[in-house]
Order: sequence, then C-alpha cells, then structure tokens
Amino acid sequence: MRASTLFAITLSVLLGLGAVATARYMGLFDKKEPPPAVVEKPTVLRVLAPLSNLYEGVAVTPEQVGIKEIRLSADEDKVYKQDPNKFMAKYLTGTAAAVALRVPKRHIAADTTLLKEHFEEVTLPDNVQKRLEPGTRAVNVAVPKKRAAGGGIWKDDYVEVWLTSKATLGSGKGATESLVSACVAKPCKVVMKRNNLWTIMAADPDDKPIDFTLQANPYRAALIEYAAARGELSLRPTEPPLNKGTGSFNDLNSPEYAEEDTRVSQVIASSYTLGDKDLMRIFNLKPPPPPAPVPPPPAPIVTRRILGTELAGHALYDPNGGGALIPADPSKAPPPPPPASGPPPSFSFSNPKAKGSSGSECVDCDK
Repeated sequence: MRASTLFAITLSVLLGLGAVATARYMGLFDKKEPPPAVVEKPTVLRVLAPLSNLYEGVAVTPEQVGIKEIRLSADEDKVYKQDPNKFMAKYLTGTAAAVALRVPKRHIAADTTLLKEHFEEVTLPDNVQKRLEPGTRAVNVAVPKKRAAGGGIWKDDYVEVWLTSKATLGSGKGATESLVSACVAKPCKVVMKRNNLWTIMAADPDDKPIDFTLQANPYRAALIEYAAARGELSLRPTEPPLNKGTGSFNDLNSPEYAEEDTRVSQVIASSYTLGDKDLMRIFNLKPPPPPAPVPPPPAPIVTRRILGTELAGHALYDPNGGGALIPADPSKAPPPPPPASGPPPSFSFSNPKAKGSSGSECVDCDK
C-alpha cells in the first residue's frame, strides 16, 4: 500500500472521530424528550351544604348551613368554562343567609350540595287569618312543655284543651274545695307554634311555656281565654273533628256540644256572657240545695187588761202554755230570729297553683 493512500485513510479516520466527538459534545446524539403536557387544575367551587339533615316543609335557619368546596369533573369543568354564570345558576352560593327561612321540597341529607331546585319559591307564609277555617277564631295559649305532650305538638295537629282548677263551694270557714279537671274545648287545630309563622326545627325549653295559637269556634275560643285565668291548661293530641267542613259545631252525640251552634250564635251577637256557670256545666258541678227554712218561734200572746172601766196595759202570755200573764210592753219584745234560708251556695274557680296556694309549682301562673 502506498504511503499516500495510508495517510489519506488515517486522516479520514481522524476527521471522522473528530466529527463524532464534536457532535457528541454538542448533544447531537442525545435523545430529546417531548415537553410535558400542561395539566390544568380542576375548578373548585364554594357552595352551601347543610350541617345537619333538613326536612320537607321545615324552614331552614342559617345555623343549619355551612360552606363547602367541590371539585368539578372534566366534563363539568368544560361546561363551566363555556358559561360560568349559566353553570352556577343551579347552585346556592354565598353565605348561609341565602337559605334563611327557605322551605325544602323534600328531605335533604347533611353535607348534600344545596341546589335551588331543592327549595320552594321565596315567599312569605300564610298569616293566621288565612289559616283559619270559615266561622272559626284564633286563641293563643301558653302551656308548659310537660302539659303539651312534651312539646311534640306541631302545626296542623288537633288538640283537646283541658282545664285543671280548684273549685270552691261556699265561702268563709264553711267553704269546701276540690280539684277538678275536664275538657273545655275539642278538637282545636294548631295554626301556629311559638308565635312564629314559619315551621322551624327547634328544641322547646323545659322551663318556659310554649305558645300555641289554636283554632276554635267563637264560643270555645272565648271559653279558653276565660278558663286560662281559672286554672292550668293542658293540650292533648286528638283526631280531627267528625263534622269538619260541615259549617256546624253541633254534636248530637255529646250532651256538651248538642247546642253548640246556639252558643256560637249568641257569642257572635254579643248576647252571651261567659262565667263560672259555664265551668260548672262542664265540670258537672251542682250546688247542694239550700237548707229548708226554719219557721220562726211563735209570737207571744198579747193580752190587754181592763180594771173596771180603765185599761190597765198589755201583758204577754207564753203561747206554749203554763205560767201566769206577764205584764210587759209589746214594743220591747225581742224580734224573732230570721229564717235560716237564702240563695244557694255557688262555686268559684281558681288556679290550684296560684300564689298563696299550698304546693305551688307554677312560676308563670301569676304573671
């Protein structure tokens, strides 16, 4: 092999090696990784959710609701980015006040994302007048929890109103007392509780009376108010009236309600006066007959003495016989005692727990 040829081959190899080294140095042989894909973070929304279970027909209070965060899925995120306002239109957002006094259409479990479709339209509830049936009246009573079925009486329930009173016969030392209890009105519909037009889930206090607004006919509404000042009222749940919607309050199967429509008409005409006579009828109390009159003692026999032709004055003679004539002045004779008769004793009614009574427990009865 000629020297020139060998030199050319050697030079070519050296140039090739130099080119490879230069390419490696410049990174021409390094494998280039594709740039990492840009991953967008999911959209996070702040929405309202109940902290406890919500119930159909029961108004919500701000304390029952809080704010939570939700992450949208990929599909939801696409829809959200196309029109955020339209997407958010179905949610309830903002603060807990956004659902204050709103009424759910159905039961809602705690931590459920609240949607506008879960609630009734924002409106005021019916007032008491609109809740009353035709021909009825509203009457308010304040009853302790222990005498209102433990506070478990709800709006639209029907109750009987019972009165416990202390009936006193007569007066003074000869008066006698007895504790009586009877139903003064039935059945009355509860049209409002706690003096609140909304139905709210809340615990009733043990140490304070609960306010109930009842529906009753005009006579029974007036009687309930009268009875509240004569003793302690109790509410007992019961069934709706059988004559509901008939326009009549009579019940021929009940001696107490057989003439109810007559009493109602008289109350409406302001020609009926309520009093203890109504309670005496309801409690079936009848005063004892008056004592038989005691006849007065027989009057003494008056005689006139004559001496000759002169009058010698008058004399009294014992009508029961015996004894001589007694000279006396008839004008000075003692008057006969009054007969033992008079009007029959009547009943009076008072609160058995009122101030001054023994065993007083009712702290609100005197207020």
